[in-house]
Amino acid sequence: MKLLILSDLESTGGAAIACQRLTQGLIGLGVDCVRAVGAMDGGAPTQEKFLLSPGRRLEGVTSLAHAFGLGRVEERLSNHGVRRQLRQAIAREKPDVIHLHNLHKAGWDIGLVEECAAHAPVVWTLHDLWSTTGRCCYAYDCEKFVTGCDASCPTPSEYPALAPHRIAAAWAARQTVLEAHPNIVAACPSCWIAGEARRGLWRKNRVEVIANGLDLEAYKPADAASAQAALGLDPHLPTVLLVADYLKERRKGGNLIDAVLAATQTRPLQLLTLGHWPPEIRHEGIRHIHCGYIPSDLMKSVIYSAADVLLHMAPVDNLPNTVAESLACGTPVVACAVGGVPEMVKPGETGWLAGSFSAESFAATLDQGLQALRNGAWPRPACRRFAEEHFDLRRQAKQYLELFESLLSA
Repeated sequence: MKLLILSDLESTGGAAIACQRLTQGLIGLGVDCVRAVGAMDGGAPTQEKFLLSPGRRLEGVTSLAHAFGLGRVEERLSNHGVRRQLRQAIAREKPDVIHLHNLHKAGWDIGLVEECAAHAPVVWTLHDLWSTTGRCCYAYDCEKFVTGCDASCPTPSEYPALAPHRIAAAWAARQTVLEAHPNIVAACPSCWIAGEARRGLWRKNRVEVIANGLDLEAYKPADAASAQAALGLDPHLPTVLLVADYLKERRKGGNLIDAVLAATQTRPLQLLTLGHWPPEIRHEGIRHIHCGYIPSDLMKSVIYSAADVLLHMAPVDNLPNTVAESLACGTPVVACAVGGVPEMVKPGETGWLAGSFSAESFAATLDQGLQALRNGAWPRPACRRFAEEHFDLRRQAKQYLELFESLLSA
């Protein structure tokens, strides 16, 4: 089977990492995979890939449009060039199936999906809700995506930003493409995002749930004492881990970090942070060790294993890689019951869930979890078992292959 895979980024960010992992799993099953990406970072050296961009002939024109502030012209020219390159790639590669991941960070529009659907069966993995909204990746409490996004969008300036007067047309364009191509299939990492998709523009399309997987040989429990020693941690202090691509980002709960730590009763403790934009921690009794951004799976596995608990404070999320990675390393999770997180964090088994999205609730739940660990709770084996049962990359790759084959035999 020949598979053409489109993703905005190669291996930067949660969606691109999930795409990269799945591609590697499919290659392991003998699938001929070619990736088309909007930006390369060298993070997937074993995968055949090419850059999908407007092309040199349009670069000068788009640069000129940008210089004169003609954003709409620049955008249309860019997407026209990308669609032309995509058509050429499809003709060259002759894929049996086209697999889509995130598109928005490359600035690609919904017309790219239409181009794909005209040539081969399409499976679109929904890492977020961009496909069913007018512009946003997550709608939070807004319900307008169900009936139609418009200029009253409450967050038009948040990423991916879009001028309010353009939002209704963007939502309508997505509606038109999905209604015209009911054979486009959504593959959803969580039951939650599948339900949101069905409430929105995917209500007439096939929607499947396939959890993200990861290499359970790369992410596995390391000896906690050795991991703590390697990181210079005090083995006598409880250790809390925060992980995010950008730690201060609102969608990862970065705006709550300071308040949660201020309200936490457990003292002294150690705070490990992993990612960009580290918070400034000045609370008495809290030792902060920032590990930076680390792409290495092996090193991340050591960091997860060194922690007593992962604190995941996202106000909305799909099926976060960080939670799956933590559980695979045997480290329980404190989080809030939002999005697909309750499908991963099972109270008393793989972690603890805050009753509400507030600093006070997170702090109380974190204290509860750390106290349970001090009292002898030992959830690490249960966390690992849960990861093995739900996040095995080989199982995920087989489920996707079965989905692709079902489309070809239909």
